[in-house]
Amino acid sequence: EEEEEAEDKEIEGLITFALGTLEEAEKGDEHETAMELYLRSAKRGHSGACFKIGQNFQKNQDFENARQWFVNGAALGHADCHHSLSTMYVNGEGGTQDFQKGFQLALRAVHLSEDHSDPLPHAEFTLGNHYYHGVGTKQNRTEAIKFWKRSAEKGFVFAQINLGTAYRDDHALSEARKYYAMASENSEIAAKMLKEL
Repeated sequence: EEEEEAEDKEIEGLITFALGTLEEAEKGDEHETAMELYLRSAKRGHSGACFKIGQNFQKNQDFENARQWFVNGAALGHADCHHSLSTMYVNGEGGTQDFQKGFQLALRAVHLSEDHSDPLPHAEFTLGNHYYHGVGTKQNRTEAIKFWKRSAEKGFVFAQINLGTAYRDDHALSEARKYYAMASENSEIAAKMLKEL
């Protein structure tokens, strides 16, 4: 019976989340009904609803509440919540600035997304930045390049630009051109950088 109740709670959480996404699609994420549905879903343990609520608070510059909802979603294993928290810790939004915690959360976001076979190129990019600049961890250019490449291969323009710039700075111009060319397909700035090489 206890197992059945847990399953019912999960199903209700999924349904209210789905209804919230429908409301959001029709009326926008600040619509009262969408937020109410996300809240109901989050109370039933849906991590994606926690993420949506956190995003809404973040969008409205309410960083303390955003952080708390991302913490709730992260506790439920939501990779994007870990990534959002990582950024908030690095920037000191909604609480104390903590570079090491930001790094650990970015690393966790990447691992969670890999575990669910749903890689997050923006999390890989962020982790690459931590390694490249030594933010919250030792500077490690090799690891930075590895994570930027993984992100770039999934089409993340900022990773493609960072790789192009890193290779340009190393005078590895053929590699720089390769990544600027990838990025230029989606970015006028990258196209301009490619022409300047």
